[in-house]
Amino acid sequence: MPIVKKKKLLKVIRIVLLCVAGLFIVAVASLLVLSPGRTDSFRNTGDNVIVGSVAEIASVEIGGSVQKMIIRGEDENNPVILFLHGGPGSPEYPFTEEMRALLEDDFIICWWEQRGVSMSYSKDLDPKTLTLEQMVSDTVDVTNYLRERFGQDKIYLMGHSWGTFLGMYVVRDHPQLYSAYIGVGQVVHQVVHQVESEQLAYDYMLEKAHATGDTKLEKKLLEFSGMDPMERALDMEYIAGVRTAGMDKLGIGMMHENPNPMPGMIWDVIICREYSFKDKLWWMGLFGGNLASERLWPIVPPTDLTQGIPSVDVPVIIMQGKYDYQTSAALAREYFEQLEAPQKQYFVFENSAHGLIVEEPEQFALIIKECLQ
Repeated sequence: MPIVKKKKLLKVIRIVLLCVAGLFIVAVASLLVLSPGRTDSFRNTGDNVIVGSVAEIASVEIGGSVQKMIIRGEDENNPVILFLHGGPGSPEYPFTEEMRALLEDDFIICWWEQRGVSMSYSKDLDPKTLTLEQMVSDTVDVTNYLRERFGQDKIYLMGHSWGTFLGMYVVRDHPQLYSAYIGVGQVVHQVVHQVESEQLAYDYMLEKAHATGDTKLEKKLLEFSGMDPMERALDMEYIAGVRTAGMDKLGIGMMHENPNPMPGMIWDVIICREYSFKDKLWWMGLFGGNLASERLWPIVPPTDLTQGIPSVDVPVIIMQGKYDYQTSAALAREYFEQLEAPQKQYFVFENSAHGLIVEEPEQFALIIKECLQ
């Protein structure tokens, strides 16, 4: 190559590299600006902080580890809701802005980030402490912190997905602490590999793919047709390569209307002001920031709640998306019918799958207000 052309090429390469480096620096700087790690105060029309409102990120020692929770509400005398996020290891605060705006005038909501994940992650945390028993104990400790913090004898316990599995154990063993239990996307069978739920999802996807002429999805599903349901539910090639994409495509996974929710979810995390820069990296599981998912998924014991928790001594509200095959709506309904409780209410969200809090926030908030006030 002639020397002149070589110099021009090197100059172009340098310019490109400088542009890439510049864009990277701008992106990191923007992310830092969007990551103050604090929550905005509630303000009145005169831009003054509302007296008695609560907007804080609390750091509390729970079960020997410092854990964080975002606590928000316009009146500290309002009823308190403790939200148990899904996963294990999937905090949901960044996705709930619409729902929060509809409820924070009537409730104090505590968005606790559970042991070993995101805001509550620590490299010093012993992974051996990530057990179902410890998570139940942590939930009770957080509950008692909130009861003392707001001077209330009882609070409401709300769980989504994995949080419903954890929540049922908590209200079974400690009913005296709670005014009611709200299960959103109720898990019935083993939380990680819900074999019956997974089989229902597989059958639905295969039937739908055939009926709609989606030969590509049908072919992929048929590759796993001969497997034992338990074996298939544990097969990561199926789970990661076929199952999740198929459920999203057919609107029976996380969202009914949004076939690819992950980019939007990542963006919501990026712009979440309550998360610091490192919190966001840890939420995404980078640098070891999601021990809860890594540790709890494999060790949660096989459980059928219809047998393990046939009754509780608190009122129960179950909310389920009509198209939810992530945690089967059919199985949730069967469990609800069998469950013995002082009071029971069941609600179906007609336009939602597993993420009904995000898909139908107005309907969700309306039901919460009507049932809990």
